Amino acid sequence: MSTLVVLLKVAEFYDNSKIYRSLDNVFLEMNYAEVNSGDLPNLPDFSTVIDGSQSFRDPEQLIGIGIHDNLSDDERIQVIVGIEETFIIEYRRLLTDNIYLYISYTYRDYKLRETIEISNSDNSLVWSEAGYWIDKRRGKKVDLQEYLKGSYWFSSTKGLPSLQLTDIKEVLEYLKPYGIDANWIREKSDYMLYDVVLKRWFEKGSQRYSFGNLGNVKIERLDMVQ
Repeated sequence: MSTLVVLLKVAEFYDNSKIYRSLDNVFLEMNYAEVNSGDLPNLPDFSTVIDGSQSFRDPEQLIGIGIHDNLSDDERIQVIVGIEETFIIEYRRLLTDNIYLYISYTYRDYKLRETIEISNSDNSLVWSEAGYWIDKRRGKKVDLQEYLKGSYWFSSTKGLPSLQLTDIKEVLEYLKPYGIDANWIREKSDYMLYDVVLKRWFEKGSQRYSFGNLGNVKIERLDMVQ
């Protein structure tokens, strides 16, 4: 290997190290570990650490990494990663024919926001919004409703949802016949965030952050006191 090639590789390593050190919370770190796979030799792929079903590879904008865990046939957990710091944790449960419960965490601008949804679409609102926020971050002038219309028709087998509840009171009322209450939602929400994702990352990925120090991020939880 020539001296020039060695110098270029050393410079690239230090550039990548500088970028990595600038990531000031664990969600940016996990996204970087997947989207920039192989940039740093001691940083494993996020999808490998969480036993994911697939990996992010360019030129894709987003990828949903399915996670194998102790879930029923009606349940699914995936982490959606991609460019422009996209990081989403999503739980989906089929309640009855074509009706789904979604519990999601979406990272954006140093906040991890928890949301809930009942929908008759096989794609969640947060998934459908993800590309919109990528465009917004890149400075494109996009209309949210127009984007959602196109996103649902492109990615869903059912098109725009005719049933979509996102208000916690309405969701809890809808879930009563299924025996699902606020305590159940909180337990499932904690499980998907802390046990399925963060615990695995801290054990097998990186110890740069911890449960006691997630970095510069504010977690906005749902208000379950209704």
